[in-house]
Amino acid sequence: MAAFCGTPKIGLPLVYASKSKALAFFLPPSMALRQPRLLATMVFRESEVSNVNVSMEKVIIVEGLSDKKKIMKLIKESVEIICTNGTIGLSRLDELSEELEGKDVYILVDADGSGESLRKQLKREFPQARHLYIDRKFREVATTPSEILANILIRAHIDVYADYL
Repeated sequence: MAAFCGTPKIGLPLVYASKSKALAFFLPPSMALRQPRLLATMVFRESEVSNVNVSMEKVIIVEGLSDKKKIMKLIKESVEIICTNGTIGLSRLDELSEELEGKDVYILVDADGSGESLRKQLKREFPQARHLYIDRKFREVATTPSEILANILIRAHIDVYADYL
């Protein structure tokens, strides 16, 4: 089930949204005047609403090529994986900033000094990004067991092959 949230405003579009579908519409003024809090409490079954697919492109930023290869074998859905090779220059950050605008960005770097340094840099450039963390005992994404990585990705709503769960 999914729900509408927020206070309706006359003349403004209202958006119904679930993980992968959305429907935009306008609330009729007569309805808004009679029941101004209606929208905050309405709940619909997704099958009762004609939906439009909304697929926000997902991107995972990792440090090294071995991290990228490890993640690629786990992921079932189409996700772009960007490898920074441990560091990233200002010009490349600017390019990425434009390239990733409007995309769902995830940051998964090693649990070491260089990884944390890169994470801080990326956090400043992509404040909306979701940060995924591995346990410090594994230190590197590439050496983290596949089952652990798969669980981290699942919690971030990234579809993985069931073999790794």
